[in-house]
Amino acid sequence: MPTTASASASASGVAKKKTKKASAASDGGSGSATHEAVRGLLSKIPIADRKSVKIGDAHFDISQFVELHPGGAIDVEDGDDLTPRFLAAHGKDWGLLRRDEIVPVTKDGKTETGRKKEEEHHLANYGGKGGSWREIVGRHSWFLIHSIAAKFPEYPTEADRVAITGFITALGQLYPCKLCRKHLQQQLRDPELGPVAMDSRTDLTMWICKLHNIVNKDIGKPLFNCNPLELDLMYLKNCGECEVVKKGEKETDASAKSGFHPTSGPWDALLYLQDPLLLAAAKSSTDVFEIKRKVGLIEAAKKLRLPKKQIELLNKAIRGPGGKALASKLQKAIAKSSKVFKDEIKSDLAKLKKK
Repeated sequence: MPTTASASASASGVAKKKTKKASAASDGGSGSATHEAVRGLLSKIPIADRKSVKIGDAHFDISQFVELHPGGAIDVEDGDDLTPRFLAAHGKDWGLLRRDEIVPVTKDGKTETGRKKEEEHHLANYGGKGGSWREIVGRHSWFLIHSIAAKFPEYPTEADRVAITGFITALGQLYPCKLCRKHLQQQLRDPELGPVAMDSRTDLTMWICKLHNIVNKDIGKPLFNCNPLELDLMYLKNCGECEVVKKGEKETDASAKSGFHPTSGPWDALLYLQDPLLLAAAKSSTDVFEIKRKVGLIEAAKKLRLPKKQIELLNKAIRGPGGKALASKLQKAIAKSSKVFKDEIKSDLAKLKKK
């Protein structure tokens, strides 16, 4: 996995030239060809059909955007003040208004001659700018990995531990750069690194930093200071628009928020890992508990080395109409097997204790 700097000066120089050309073609200022094209289309829309609205302290024509809204077409009238709706859905993330289909206009709906160039987010070019595909993927990957670690629970559940282990495992198995993946697999095996430290959020952030430094050392790049405070200052960010319910604000209709998807039931990471379709069938927490109990019984039956066809029959039957009664029988049978096992090794355990 590459680090946060470019691999060579020549690659960087080429990337910079390309970046400058791209900037000249797509700059969001008054000279932007894209914005001029949008304004040209806007001029073809009859005044009676235009949708000029107020959002915050500014006015915008959203005629080109009403049908493109990610949450579905917007029901809006010309002259509406959408500020309350915008704040409820996105907080004060005014940056969402920076798109070509949303045209700044004056209070009376006339297009403005220019648009102020917004200040770029200070982490927009995390680790560098330009470079090869490998470098860009690497920088973005590291930012995501560090950010996930920074938001990891201080007191993780079993599901949290399984999820983060699976995430790191997936990077070693599926990272898109073949050469980086080969290197990462050996870096994850390094005894100096050890297994994923997941007893707390702080442990995980430092472990990720240690992994990043192993990678940097291998490619001759500067090492990071893995001080927890410095890591938090860089990666522990609170995203206002990411809050489900913002402090001090009334809870609003969830469907009004950008990216909303209808709720069909509870989430359970461990059940999803075992069988996503079973999770999809669960409509309540009680359903999840019952399904996990049945799945656990089938897994126990597998460990008792029942033939595959018998396992398939049990698996199908336990989910059917008589599944509850069958689950109780299986539980009793497994309890008896457990007792037999304990009795069988009881004397051996007693001898081991004496040694």
